Amino acid sequence: MKKLHTKTVTSLLCTAFCLIFTNTIHSQEIRLLGGVQVYGGLTGAFIGPGVGIEGNIGKHFTINTDFNFGFQEKGSAIEFKPAVHFYFSKENKGFFIGPSFKYVAINEKNDLDVYSDDVYSAGFSLGLKSVFKDRIYYFIQANPHYSLGSSNGPGELGSVAGISVNVGLSYKL
Repeated sequence: MKKLHTKTVTSLLCTAFCLIFTNTIHSQEIRLLGGVQVYGGLTGAFIGPGVGIEGNIGKHFTINTDFNFGFQEKGSAIEFKPAVHFYFSKENKGFFIGPSFKYVAINEKNDLDVYSDDVYSAGFSLGLKSVFKDRIYYFIQANPHYSLGSSNGPGELGSVAGISVNVGLSYKL
């Protein structure tokens, strides 16, 4: 896999830093999730674990960032997904919807270079979060997206649609 560019790493760190310091640390949630990532230009889904953090930025709004890791027989994918969620309830639970963006780094086995290694996408988050026990929540979310880029050759992953679906638990600090 190509090394992540300095700009990308800097952006990831800045986003994570901003999330950590939204409002107070007591409004943060640490997220553990499992997920499936499907990209229109690739055969098969990437399946794997993920981690994330969600911070309260208002009565109905949160900002979150998830890192998903997916694997399949043809290789692996790492997905960085910041999103803003609008909750229909003031307690930031229940149904939510909001814009999301993605950076996906695809690593093919044997470095075949059939697909683009770096993909940028825009889409939205749609999901449900509910109390499991005290400070523990469970959630399910779907993130349909459209990848921004160009298709320069046959099999190149460029302007295609896809979706990632996550199920997980979060712990409110």
